[in-house]
Formats: sequence, structure tokens, C-alpha cells
Amino acid sequence: MTRTEYIAKLTKYLRKLPQKDYEEALEYFMEYFEEAGPENEAQVIAELGTPKEAALYFSCFFAFSSENAGKLADFVV
Repeated sequence: MTRTEYIAKLTKYLRKLPQKDYEEALEYFMEYFEEAGPENEAQVIAELGTPKEAALYFSCFFAFSSENAGKLADFVV
């Protein structure tokens, strides 16, 4: 899977997040890939897991932030 394919699938899973958090999540993952560089694309994908796993991790992080505690069920992918 390429970075482009990974981000496309990840985007699908992150859409359940509120717009602001969705944008922050995409920015985070895009920066992660950019900082690693194209030569490390496969390694980044291996570190992040599947797009669904990465989205779930980020959704859980969002849901358990102090502002959103208890809302996990609304965002589970």
C-alpha cells in the first residue's frame, strides 16, 4: 500500500470525528509521513498499523481528552 492509498483509507475512517478533530488528525498523519520521507513510507505504514487501527487509536485519543470524556461510542470506527 502506498502513502496515498493509506491516507485515502484513513480519511474514510476519520470522517466520523468532528470537523476540527478530523482536520487535526489528517494533518498529524500527513506530517508523520512527510517527516519520515518517501524512503521510509513502508516503515511508517508498518508503525501505524492498518488505516482502521490508526483511526481507532486517534478516535480513542480524542474521546478520552478532558473535553470529550465519555463520548467514545460516538466516534468508534
